[in-house]
Amino acid sequence: MSGCAFLPGQSRFTFLKRPSERTPVFGMCSAARQTGNSAKNEQHLQAMEVCMSRLALPAIFVLATLAMSCGGVSTSDPSRTLVSIQVTPSAATGQAQFTAIGTFSDGSKAPVTALWTLNPPFTLTPATPVPGWISLSSTGKAQCTGAAGNPIAGIWATAPVDPRIPISKMTMNTKNVSGTAQLTCS
Repeated sequence: MSGCAFLPGQSRFTFLKRPSERTPVFGMCSAARQTGNSAKNEQHLQAMEVCMSRLALPAIFVLATLAMSCGGVSTSDPSRTLVSIQVTPSAATGQAQFTAIGTFSDGSKAPVTALWTLNPPFTLTPATPVPGWISLSSTGKAQCTGAAGNPIAGIWATAPVDPRIPISKMTMNTKNVSGTAQLTCS
């Protein structure tokens, strides 16, 4: 069995031809040159090539992993989380442009990008039937499209607790916060 190993007590890699035969890879090439033994020098160079080729794939994997982890770095404070959402206006009639204002763990408030729905998001069975007489855009613009009487619909704005997570990556398993408003059609 041959292989490349780092032996305890040594500060260099060792090429193992057989468990009983150990030839240090790094540092031995210069010793072979000093003795003038080109066959031994060639043997050590081949051993070094084998070691380096076996180390190349793990090294590439580590470097690729590090490079990918740097791609999603955010300049925002990772401890800053979304605590609540207030939807404004809280009630409207006919049509409205709703806005989600987030309150964060540091006490600051700012508009947040939200997932806009007519029922609580990520529910298998809606609490109330989805009204077919209201249109709601992905930006929070709601409009009555026709209904009899004065029906009222809930407008939900939902965003991830971690503000670094984009809405497109939010799932039912993502911690999230919701706020609501009402739209009355007349």
